[in-house]
Amino acid sequence: MAQVSDPHIMLADDPMARFVDTPARLAAVVESLEALPQRADVVLLTGDLVNRGLPEEYDVLRRVLEPLRSRVLVVPGNHDDRSALRAAFDDHPQLPSAGHLSFVVDDLPLRLVGLDTTIPGRDDGELDLDRIRWLRNALQAGDGRPTLVFMHHPPAPTGMWWMDYGGLKGRDELRSVLSEHPEVVRVIAGHVHRSTSTSWGPTVLSTAPSPFYATSAPTGDLDVPMIVAVAAAIPVFRWDASERTLVASELDPPGVHPTVTFPSVIGAEWPDYAARARSGAAMPAQH
Repeated sequence: MAQVSDPHIMLADDPMARFVDTPARLAAVVESLEALPQRADVVLLTGDLVNRGLPEEYDVLRRVLEPLRSRVLVVPGNHDDRSALRAAFDDHPQLPSAGHLSFVVDDLPLRLVGLDTTIPGRDDGELDLDRIRWLRNALQAGDGRPTLVFMHHPPAPTGMWWMDYGGLKGRDELRSVLSEHPEVVRVIAGHVHRSTSTSWGPTVLSTAPSPFYATSAPTGDLDVPMIVAVAAAIPVFRWDASERTLVASELDPPGVHPTVTFPSVIGAEWPDYAARARSGAAMPAQH
């Protein structure tokens, strides 16, 4: 499973299009995912799919995603328009036909719950009583099956005040619901354009970087936060059913990077090294 967040697909007349070519950035991500030896079962798009919520932007988004053979699931972000998103993904039967775009996918080894945190016309996010009630019912219906919740706005502040907006409204209620459901192995979000991870109540919360731009690191109360057009790593997750654990990692940013193989570094000892590593035997130091 892979996570792609905040691609911000935009048209050529968008002022930010002079900063970075977002369709090309997302196309590079798609190419990287397609090149994996083992294709991701699911790619989760955690909001801000486009920049202005325009139907034409969603048309570009669908064209860029077309080569991706993995199953794609989407939740909206504050830059998205619910109606336009719903129309663009009208072939996604899990998306509700009205109201907030929250849904459950129950046909995979790991149960997936997409949660819509958006407030139409605003950049900050909220989980109102209706969505909290929906989430509680959705988790109760899972009968304790391991579950991942994915959303746009992170419920815990990340230290980036220029993106946190004081934190997600309704986060205390969300934390209370999660405390009743330890089967939620992770909550993943986007919005802040940077990779973060924290323990949050009974679970782990992480955010994904954006292929569009990175925000300043949360290293202090910056007066002038910056954005940097760097290519982002791609968060990936592997569910280990035997261990009942979700292993998080990331793919290298799209592009050409110098590489060297382990066998070429270790040399003649490689066959022994590989056999020991695979079997869990004692490992002599390698220099």
